[in-house]
Parts: sequence; structure tokens; C-alpha cells
Amino acid sequence: MVATGPILLEECTRQEIPSSLDKLIAHLYETTAPHKEVTKLELIGSLVYILMLEMGYTPTMKPAYSHINIDEQFVGDVSFNKKRMQIFCQYPRNWQVLNTNCIEMHYFLIPCQQTFDIIVSMTTFGTGITLNLIIMNNVTQELEHLFPYFIPTVKYILNANAPVEKKFNNLRELSTDFKNKVAYPAKCTILNTDYKKHACLQYLPYELLVRIATYLSLQSFGSFIQTCKHLNQVSDEQFMWKMLCRKTANKYNIRSIYKNAIKKEKNGDKVDWRVVCKESSEFRPRTSYFT
Repeated sequence: MVATGPILLEECTRQEIPSSLDKLIAHLYETTAPHKEVTKLELIGSLVYILMLEMGYTPTMKPAYSHINIDEQFVGDVSFNKKRMQIFCQYPRNWQVLNTNCIEMHYFLIPCQQTFDIIVSMTTFGTGITLNLIIMNNVTQELEHLFPYFIPTVKYILNANAPVEKKFNNLRELSTDFKNKVAYPAKCTILNTDYKKHACLQYLPYELLVRIATYLSLQSFGSFIQTCKHLNQVSDEQFMWKMLCRKTANKYNIRSIYKNAIKKEKNGDKVDWRVVCKESSEFRPRTSYFT
């Protein structure tokens, strides 16, 4: 089945949120004890948990989940993996609660699992949360690198008591800023330190793969997503199909199909751009992808 909603946190809208966020927050509230509230620290922690998954980190299961056998095929490598997202977002509070104001998450990267432990420590501080991503060397038991970050809760939590799609704000900003300043530099540091440099499309951030694909023709895009399972994930991105549809409509002078779909979208109707793109392709030589 083709995903019709946003995939990444940075694609959240007031109407739609990624299924990963919806699932994790729902489980978080379901497992909260009666007469207790989900704290802002846990809400921000859930966002960071998902952002780390989006960047290719694999979380270490906390003791409460240690009996669960997670198939290795869902763990993936050091790149974005939708199956890994779906699996690990089923487990709320997959972190250690050190006290009421501090939580700690543990991650690893598949190629460097034996060498490095990645610890994300989050502590409530004033009007926000201080975050430290710590890279520990498992061989020497020494701290290798530290990436500090501060998250002002008022900027990203709009209303903690609202439905999940209305709880958060400015998630695009949080996503890009956290990845650029913390998650991505830390991943590069680990891979370079462990001499596992990867110079290929597979290991680019998912957002860059989508952006690269927007420059392809419909036929080239068909070849692109059939290269491997990892690159095929881009085919679930609605933004991608919308861009392809617009290019096809302009190139073959069949803008009416694209304009009608845009009109429906503005009226609040849900548009499956993959279907619209397929309809547009009927007016030009078919690609093998649609046959």
C-alpha cells in the first residue's frame, strides 16, 4: 500500500502527521498511569526518538522490552528505513528514566555496534530541555565526542492536552536544526572514526534523496526507485509524485489534470499524487514502472 501521508517529522501539517509520531504518542498516553500526565520532557523525548530513527540510528531496547525478539531485517543499516520506524515506534518510553527531570536514550549504528555506544541525555532546564548526544567508545570506555543542544519547549509544544496533530509546532525547524547540528555530525564522526566511510546514494539523508529525485524525468524516476529497496522508499513520498506530475503536465501540455488535482487539494480533499501522475502518463509513452 502506498503511503499518502507525510513520512518525516519535518513534513507535519496541521491536518496530517507521520504515522510514526501518531503511533508513538498514542502508545505513550495509553501506558501512562491513571491520574498522571505525560510530561513535556517525554513529548520532546518522543520527537527526538523519532528524529534519531529517521537519521538511521537503531535504539537499544530497554530492559522492559529485552524479551522481544526484533528481526534483523527491520534494523536496517545507517540510513533511513521505514520498517525500522514502524517497528520501534510501537514501544513507548524506550528510554531510561533517571529521575522526573531526566531521561536517557541509547542507540548504535549497525556497522559500529561493537565499537560505539550513542547516549542521548535530556534534562529539563528552565524553560527548555538540555540535550547532550554522547559518543562513548566501548573499547576504551572513554567519551569520544559530545554534541550539546538546547530545545525550548514553548517553541515546539503548542498544547500538550490537544489531539496529537495539534500538540506540536515548528517541527520542520526542529527536525532540520537537530539533524544538521547533532544527529548528522555525530553519525559522520562515528563512521569516519571507525573508518567506515560511505560515498553512495544509499547513505545520503532521506530528505536529500527526495530532493535529488525531483530533478529526474518520470522514466528516470522509474529506474531510480527500482534500483534497490532503500531507494524505492522514495516512491512513497507524495511530494515526489506531485513534482513529477507537474513536470509531466508542463512538458506534454496537459496541465488540466494537474490543475484539477491542485484545486481538489485546496478544497481540503485528499489527493493521491501517484494516481494523478499515472493518469498524466497516459498521454505520453508509458514507462515500465506503470505497466
